[in-house]
Amino acid sequence: MKNVEMSVEGNILTIHVDLSKEFGPSASGKTMMIASTEGNVSVPGYEEVKVGLNVYQKKQDSFNSILTGKDCNISDYP
Repeated sequence: MKNVEMSVEGNILTIHVDLSKEFGPSASGKTMMIASTEGNVSVPGYEEVKVGLNVYQKKQDSFNSILTGKDCNISDYP
């Protein structure tokens, strides 16, 4: 799992994801992955119960990329 923590207290499953983190682009490259169970995983203490989670956001185009059509640094220009 990436950036996913699960805990069970009584009958309550709690899932924690740090929304400030990213771990790279999705396979398609259209979104940035924030968290994933990387498939279906068992809930702690409940092996027969499964969770599958993906948290992502649409990739943001950089300002320079929008203007020039390519990734660049403003410091590349005099």
